[in-house]
Amino acid sequence: MIKYDDILFKNACLKTQDVITSLNNLNSIINEINSIPETYDGKDLVDDAIEILLNLKDIVTNLSDDMLNTLCIMTGASSISDIAFQLNLSNPLGIFEGNVLGEYGANQSYSYLLFKKYLEDPDSLTDIQKKRLDLINQVFEDFQYADLPDVVKKSILYAFHEGGCALSSADNIIVDVYSRIPNGEKLFEEKYGFPLYYVDENGIKRYNYAPLHTKINLNMVSKDLNYDIKDVLKLEGHDKERAYIKYVDDVNTCLSSYTRFRGLTNSEFVNVLKDELGDKYDISTDTESYGNYITGAMSYLGIGDNGFSNFVSDYKNKKEDYDYVVINVHGFTLKPYDEATIEQIGTKELFNLGGHNVILNGISENGYPIVSSWGYKFELTGSLTTDAVYINIGDKNE
Repeated sequence: MIKYDDILFKNACLKTQDVITSLNNLNSIINEINSIPETYDGKDLVDDAIEILLNLKDIVTNLSDDMLNTLCIMTGASSISDIAFQLNLSNPLGIFEGNVLGEYGANQSYSYLLFKKYLEDPDSLTDIQKKRLDLINQVFEDFQYADLPDVVKKSILYAFHEGGCALSSADNIIVDVYSRIPNGEKLFEEKYGFPLYYVDENGIKRYNYAPLHTKINLNMVSKDLNYDIKDVLKLEGHDKERAYIKYVDDVNTCLSSYTRFRGLTNSEFVNVLKDELGDKYDISTDTESYGNYITGAMSYLGIGDNGFSNFVSDYKNKKEDYDYVVINVHGFTLKPYDEATIEQIGTKELFNLGGHNVILNGISENGYPIVSSWGYKFELTGSLTTDAVYINIGDKNE
């Protein structure tokens, strides 16, 4: 990725990033206006607005290309697309900013809890929740699971919620990459069959993590199970009921081998990203382990250092050199980032002796890593063991 070696170059990169962001915003506005029905009474005014915006887009596009060409010369980059891609990854994860409470990144439990809420009280769903439920059912249909009873779908989604933290980190990276690259929204929808986000009544982008999480999990299950759900659907009576129970159990076993018992290995995590992002991108990783259970337990009792402070120091020094940092922690402590989160989750601190996977998004004013977990913003204030995966994603020059 691009390294900022001097102030002038960094300022040039930031100015170019501003232009790229303006261009992306213009594209979003144009797409939204284009979606207005032809029957709308003020369609003539809409068409005039589109023409003005398209002219402005041409001006901004030319400015962007000129600035990117200059940066290519300065850095020796081989193409405009490569440097544009890397510039888009040079900022903190934009998908986390300005979102509603509970949607600070992916939430591994969202699909299950939404489906459960639908079965218990369908009238209580908001418009956004109804749209997302439709997308989750669409994903089931894409895998030819549409005829599964709702209770079986809920059980499958529960398996995805139980051990889905590593894949939630993958969700965050995938959504963030598509939100930054040129034509990312269009490319995302072409690949997954649903939009990258919805815009709610307050103009806030509500990213569709839930159907994405469901689809990635079903991808893993469909590759590893040695029989097809269509064979189950052909059965009748008690045979079908028993087959449903076995299928859900097999889904749990399949996912547990990856996520719940040992977590995704580095290579498995990278393979998930490659499967979802395609062959267009070079994905490279560095890993580092900090501390162990014995030193961690001693540190928790106030004896010695378990390596967590070393990890925090490393992260502060390395975070500018990598596009994403994902960590596996055991015996971890999370503090909600603000009072609204404390009020919603009902606690001022979470401590868990088990394992968890989270994606990092900077350093708080208190000097702790900021993480996304279960859709909330937390400070990671301690862990007995920390395994970090430092990730770079580069655009291959074809």
